[in-house]
Formats: sequence, structure tokens, C-alpha cells
Amino acid sequence: MCYTHIPTVEEKSLSDFKIPFLIGLLGLYPLYSLVLPSFLSYSILYGYMLIFMGVWFNFRQQRRLSELAPQGVRLILVLLFFWLVVSFMRGAFILETYWDVKTYFTSLMAYSLLIFIYVGMDIDIMGAIYRFWLKYIIWFFPLFQLCLESGVSVCLMPIGFLLIFIEKLPWRWALFMLIAVIQLMVWDFSARTVFIKFLGAILLGFGAYLLPKARASVIPKIMHCLFIILPWIFLWTSVNYIFNPFQLESAFSSPKIFVTSHVGEELLLADSRTFLYEEVFHTLSDSGSWVAGRSPALGYVTYKSMFADVAMEFLGRPERYGSEVGILNIFLWFGCIGVALFFGVFLVSSSLAVYCSNNRFVQLLGVYVSFLWSWSWVWGKESFSSYYLFSILIMGLCISPAFRKMTEKEFSIWLNGMLPFGRDKKLQS
Repeated sequence: MCYTHIPTVEEKSLSDFKIPFLIGLLGLYPLYSLVLPSFLSYSILYGYMLIFMGVWFNFRQQRRLSELAPQGVRLILVLLFFWLVVSFMRGAFILETYWDVKTYFTSLMAYSLLIFIYVGMDIDIMGAIYRFWLKYIIWFFPLFQLCLESGVSVCLMPIGFLLIFIEKLPWRWALFMLIAVIQLMVWDFSARTVFIKFLGAILLGFGAYLLPKARASVIPKIMHCLFIILPWIFLWTSVNYIFNPFQLESAFSSPKIFVTSHVGEELLLADSRTFLYEEVFHTLSDSGSWVAGRSPALGYVTYKSMFADVAMEFLGRPERYGSEVGILNIFLWFGCIGVALFFGVFLVSSSLAVYCSNNRFVQLLGVYVSFLWSWSWVWGKESFSSYYLFSILIMGLCISPAFRKMTEKEFSIWLNGMLPFGRDKKLQS
């Protein structure tokens, strides 16, 4: 029997609200870190990690993981977690400086959030998480814009996933989300990663109007295949000097385009990624670490003066701990084994949503997860943040059998139930 009702606050146990509350506090961390000393800010983050782990084990005791995920998915996740543990244990024995230890634990905090993919498989808690975020956290967005020069999108990023379902949202919520997101995109147009992530969700949301009502639409399947295989194709064409997607200006001899935002004037199509790939790949080749990676305790040798000078000052070696590209960090720290396992999780979660679901909106969410896989080759840096955590939760939601079994009507009721107010009264159960 498919899920058709989100329990009210009175129906939910207290343990189910620990997770939404903690995720909400994590979302506000960029604000209160501004007024706290650095050591206290990091202490709070480490404290968060311990609390998150405690809540996770509490969740683990209350939910049978065998009921949340198919056996094949659990196997891939177990292999991934095993390899992460092995890699971090390797790194623990080669730590040397204070900065080694600090960045090691920062990476440990980020990757520890991966276990919350199981939380995303629980549609009750996912509804509670979004209801808490929409009721309390989202209203801090103006304060984020006033106080922060970067990271403003953290407050609105969770909404990006809801934009995919804009057809099913009450018109007031749909209009509010569109205005907030478009305002952010205009406010910081130079933040290409933020712009493209939101634009992708909006296009998928409006694309839902064009899809047939039947679930067997071929369009999401084609899009899913493209997002899954394009990174590998572009990697091959770039390595063989055929076509580099990061060098569009030189490839097509297009004029330079500058954009102006609150941070100043920047080149829109500037290539800020090719040199990162070159330095990481050279480091892996020189150290013979392609298979297993260098572990999260080590970085890559950089020749870029702006990075190398700082690294020499603090570390005594021209080494940068990680890059802004998510997949490069996985290559660097966990090797090709880690990349294969991460790819397996993205592939399985997105494929289940696209090929094994009962409605087109679940399919579109699976397409967006495959888009996140492609985007991890451009940005997608892992961090102990609410945005990275929401990406993990959404992957878990795609795996959830209860979520994928929903009919379109049941999905509408579930989506309506996560709204704290302004719900569609026709869908109230």
C-alpha cells in the first residue's frame, strides 16, 4: 500500500523531530559563525557531527534498514562506507602538521553525512525536514543576503529540489519560490554553479508540463542517460585534446562576456577547472595513487602561484588539500575505487527513480540526481553543510520504495503535507 498521508506534529514521535531541528541549525551556521571566534565556530561544527551521529544511531534503532532500501542498494552503500573507513584509517597514520589534522577532520565531517542517505529513504522524516525548513529557516534568507558575501544560496538550495515539483505546488508557494530563486540568481549572476543548479531545477519543473501523464515517458530516460555518460565522454575528449568543455571561448572563438554582480565584474566563461584536473591527475600519477587514492590526509601538488605560495607558508610544501570539484576530491583521496563506488550510488539512486517509479515527478527527481552527478565534475564540493546534506537526502528519497510506489495523486498529497501553511485544501486528508 502506497503512502498517502504525512502525520501531523502530534502524531510524530519526538525522535523524528531531532533531525529536522538539527538540519535547520546547520543551515543557519553561516550566520552565527560570523559573530563567533574561529575556534568556537569549529567547536560547534565538531559538536554537530557528534550529535548527528547520535541521532543517526537513534534513527538506526527505530528503523529497519532492510525495509528502507533494496538489498542491492544496501550492498553498494556498505562497500562505499567500508572503503571510506579504510581510506580515513590510512590517512590517520600519515598526519603530520596542525593543518593536516584540521583538514582531515573537516573531510571526515563532510563524508560522515553520507550515512544520512538512509534518513532520506524515510518519507515521513523527509516531510518533517522540509516542513521545518519552510516554516522557520527559509525566512532568514534576507539576513543571509545582508550579512554574507558568499554562501547565500545555502538558505534557498533545498528549495531547488521543490522547484522540480512546481506543477503540484499551491500557486502561492510556487510564486514565492520562483521569486526568491530568480532574485538570488540575479543578485549573484557570476556564481555560475548556483545559477545552473537552480536553472536546471526550474527547467525540469516546467518541463513536467510537457511530459505525458503516463510514467513511461522516454524523455526522462534519455536525459538520465546523457547526464550519466557525458562526464566520461568529456573526460576522454579532454584527455585526448579533442574537446574541453571548460574552454568554450577558445573552442568556438566566441567574444569574451563579462557579468557584473555584487562582487564586481567577472568573465562569465572563464576556465577555472582545467588546471585543477591537470594538477590532481599529475599528482596521482607521480605518487602512483590512481587505484586507492592518497587518503584524506594528503592533497595535490599545485603550481598555481596563488595557491602554492599560501601552501608553502603554512605547510612547507606546495600542496593543496582539495579542490572545488567534487569528483576530483574523490579521485584524489579515494582513487578510482572510490569514484566507481560513488558512481554506483548515483547510478542506482537515479535509475531507480527514473525506471522503477509510478509517476513522472519521481522520474524528474531521478533526472536531477543524475544531473548532480554530472555537476560534481564541475563543482559539487563535499562539505559539512545543509546543502550537501540535502543532496544526500534527495538521493535517499529516490531509493525509497515507498516514494517510488506513489501514484501521482498520492505524491500530490505527500507534497502538500510537507507545506507548513498555504496548503491545497482539496488534498487535505
